[in-house]
Amino acid sequence: MPDRCLFLTALALTLAVANGGDYRAQTASAPTPCPASNDTLSLLQPQDSAYSTAPKIAAYLQQHGFSVHCITRSTSLGTAGLWNVAGFQTDRGTITVLVLPRGEDVLVSEQRTGSGYRYTFTRSGAPPRHYVVNVNGKVYYLKHGQWIFEVWDPKLAAALRAAL
Repeated sequence: MPDRCLFLTALALTLAVANGGDYRAQTASAPTPCPASNDTLSLLQPQDSAYSTAPKIAAYLQQHGFSVHCITRSTSLGTAGLWNVAGFQTDRGTITVLVLPRGEDVLVSEQRTGSGYRYTFTRSGAPPRHYVVNVNGKVYYLKHGQWIFEVWDPKLAAALRAAL
């Protein structure tokens, strides 16, 4: 995969951080366009922890029928204490990937709340670590090896589930 493809794969997960660690879903019926090639704030950069893993994920997505347009930083950075995160803007929508450290696992549980959903991430280790994220829309978390795919669109989630 050419080096420039690294700069051509996703606009950050379609969510905005609101007060109190609450995440607000932004619905989008069409894929979000990629930022300009000189946008060093949005596009994944060499100093970002996901930079070396992103081409492997992009290749995997492309092998499974997703056309990857650009790779960006993600507003999901830090979710569940994970900092190796990248957004992939595809022909079918935005896919955010959180990468677990080697040897770790995570269990994601979902609970409906009065105003949306609460997701609890329980990471393996001694002792296990728990992280809670409250959102106003349903999020689909799909795990493949050390990768956790995060999407907001049910059709995209179904297509990704079929590819995994």
